[in-house]
Amino acid sequence: MKYLSILFLLIFASLINAQTLIFESEKPSASNGKIAFHSDRSGVNQIYTMNLDGSNQTNISNNGFRDIFAEWSPDGSKIAFTSRRNNNDDIYVMNADGSNQVRLTTNPDEDSIPSWSPDGRKIIYQSFRGATFKLELYTMNADGSNQTLLLGGAFDQFAKYSPDGTRITFTSNRGGGSNVWVMNADGTNLIRLTNSGNLLFFDAAWSPDSSKIAFSVEQFGLGSGTDDIWVMNADGSNQINLTAGQSGNFYPYWSPDGTKIVFTRFNSESNFDIYSMNADGSGRLQLTSVGSINWYPTWQRIASSNPTVCSYSISPTSQDFSAAAGEFTVTVATQTGCSYSSISNNDFITITGGAGGGTVTFTVAANSGAVRTGTLFIAGQTFTVTQAAGVKSRKRVRFF
Repeated sequence: MKYLSILFLLIFASLINAQTLIFESEKPSASNGKIAFHSDRSGVNQIYTMNLDGSNQTNISNNGFRDIFAEWSPDGSKIAFTSRRNNNDDIYVMNADGSNQVRLTTNPDEDSIPSWSPDGRKIIYQSFRGATFKLELYTMNADGSNQTLLLGGAFDQFAKYSPDGTRITFTSNRGGGSNVWVMNADGTNLIRLTNSGNLLFFDAAWSPDSSKIAFSVEQFGLGSGTDDIWVMNADGSNQINLTAGQSGNFYPYWSPDGTKIVFTRFNSESNFDIYSMNADGSGRLQLTSVGSINWYPTWQRIASSNPTVCSYSISPTSQDFSAAAGEFTVTVATQTGCSYSSISNNDFITITGGAGGGTVTFTVAANSGAVRTGTLFIAGQTFTVTQAAGVKSRKRVRFF
């Protein structure tokens, strides 16, 4: 397990009262392409691709350097990956067939685990630069320019943009333990989605419609027999273990059509294989079986020939409440085939239904304190809640 220990250490919103956000995206009916992964079967880790059934496993990076953590571009034409050349880990990009390998980062500190924004214009990655044993999140343009610190001060890793482009999920040790977090795409509004206890949460991945997150849960060490793939709603609710009783499973990644999840399974000290399963955990299928380490699968999205430009409006964008508990429904307008999600940013606001179906309904708890304000993040936009102060009881004072 030495390989795993070292690797994990290094990688750990009416026209007046509405807002509109427009970004390019493809309808969620995109077809499933090839699966990329890295494997040491040739003696050094290289990037491989294979068909959905595990056939046609091909070394596409094909060099003598360590190439790991492949991530497909949104249109499926390129792969960003980590390569150890010049005695340093850097981010590279290449065509889907492995040609035209281009270095994007040249910082002397290590940069790793790239992931694309859904419009293909940016890449987020983790880096040791500028901090003492802090793994921080940076973004850059797809050509490597404008490298910018997005989130620092902790051990943050495995960052991925939501397919709707509004949020980023990542894992972090901030606040203690190792947990799955989510934040706005600009690095604001950090929210913890899990509570670690004696568990370790890592490598979270979005479903294609941005409504769910798959993630790994580990207890007492990788390969200990307690590593499982879980799935939860994008707000952290309804956490379900998909691989209970199967053990040794991690690094989940959704298929572009949302019907399947690929993942890595620990079989022995020197044998990790890629598996697929249905999104509910059924129909498990082993895809690799070559007696080597096969790691970190990601799924190519075959782009639609006519991508949809999605616009979103919410109405209204704010609501005032009395101190009593209440409920409210926000209307979301968008084109057919465009997905969105919603999340509450405050404990007293609870989303109760409608996310993704044209409305979002939420409740507010009764307020016994001072005036309070909270927000929801709906279809990439901010909805503001203001609740009146509660009426405090007064004691009668009797004078004699």
